[in-house]
Amino acid sequence: MPPEFYSSLLRKYNSRVAFGVGHLDLHSAGFVNVDCRDFPHMDVVIDVGSELPFGDESISEILAESVLEHIAHNFIGVPPNFRMTRIIEVLREWRRVLKPNGKITIKVPNLEGVFREYLAGRMSVIELIGYVYGGGEYEDNCHRAGFDKKIMSSCLRAAGFREFKFTDPHQYTNKFDERKSWEMGVVVTKSSSPSDVDQKITVPEGTKT
Repeated sequence: MPPEFYSSLLRKYNSRVAFGVGHLDLHSAGFVNVDCRDFPHMDVVIDVGSELPFGDESISEILAESVLEHIAHNFIGVPPNFRMTRIIEVLREWRRVLKPNGKITIKVPNLEGVFREYLAGRMSVIELIGYVYGGGEYEDNCHRAGFDKKIMSSCLRAAGFREFKFTDPHQYTNKFDERKSWEMGVVVTKSSSPSDVDQKITVPEGTKT
């Protein structure tokens, strides 16, 4: 598609884009629908873990619920001295298309909460498998990455983000309980300050949790 196609879509939906919507149609909520599968309501069919067709600083808001866990970390090395390369590259690409002061709303499984709740008997083994490995009912519905608060923070900082807040995954204005919540929400803002935009971005070493 020519660049004008994407520019027109963004104008129509006030530069708001939802990644990985699947069967959901978020037009009524004011988002461009993006997914790797082609449904009748889909506006853009792409892998959001690769290079995006949108221009630099063209998007004001990205909604990415249940997306990042499907993209491999691509670990290099062995714990605790390993690097998580692909997730960081993906977040840097999302950051590229985000306008200054634009935001990304992320929701992923919270591994600390999942395992604590399972060991406490408040989560079934079937639920554990779903949150850790994905549903598996189609090829791309498997989880290739896992996050707790420390890993997510490291990835976001390595991608150049300095402003982010962990939240309840269902009410993004509420507090996040990392010990009990099965999922985590993160609201990320792209700072317009030169210290954020122009800094040299490095890849973090692995983090012991």
